[in-house]
Amino acid sequence: MAFNLLDTVSGLFNKDLIGKAAISLGESEGGIQKAISGLVPSVLMGLLNKAGSGGNAASSIFNLAKEASGSKAGKDVCFDFDNLNFETGSANIAAESQAQIKNIAAILKSFPKVKIKIGGYTDKTGDAATNKKLSQSRADAVVASLTAAGTNAAQLQGEEGYGAEFAKAAAGATEEDRKKDRRISIGIREK
Repeated sequence: MAFNLLDTVSGLFNKDLIGKAAISLGESEGGIQKAISGLVPSVLMGLLNKAGSGGNAASSIFNLAKEASGSKAGKDVCFDFDNLNFETGSANIAAESQAQIKNIAAILKSFPKVKIKIGGYTDKTGDAATNKKLSQSRADAVVASLTAAGTNAAQLQGEEGYGAEFAKAAAGATEEDRKKDRRISIGIREK
């Protein structure tokens, strides 16, 4: 039996609750229901990342929900996954990160209308052209892994390696600071 998380979560919002929210917010009941349907995938992606990085997901759910509900799908709705790691200098996904791939695939299966784009990033150490190629290879590897995990290919709107283009830490910064720049992000393109 297929489990649809969106239906399950949306089912928690009964007609009476939706009606009260509509009156309180001055919105239609249909608008409230649509907002709930668009909000859940974004919140789950953010919570998945928090859980994967050891963060306290419960303490940030309000801020994440507020941020995700007010935004539209597009370039500005991205989630960085700092627990999606690779073997040093390669595009081989680390064994401990396979659970993160499976979790992302499960969320996408539960939300078949969600479409994402994968972004790969590196720190500023090393050759810029090599870093850009490596970040592209890593983004490609994530897409391949998601596809292998059963994600519908139509949900994967592409992948792009940005190299160190958006890195914040200088090449000579501490390892801890540079590590934050070596990441994969998921951009929500459609909800």
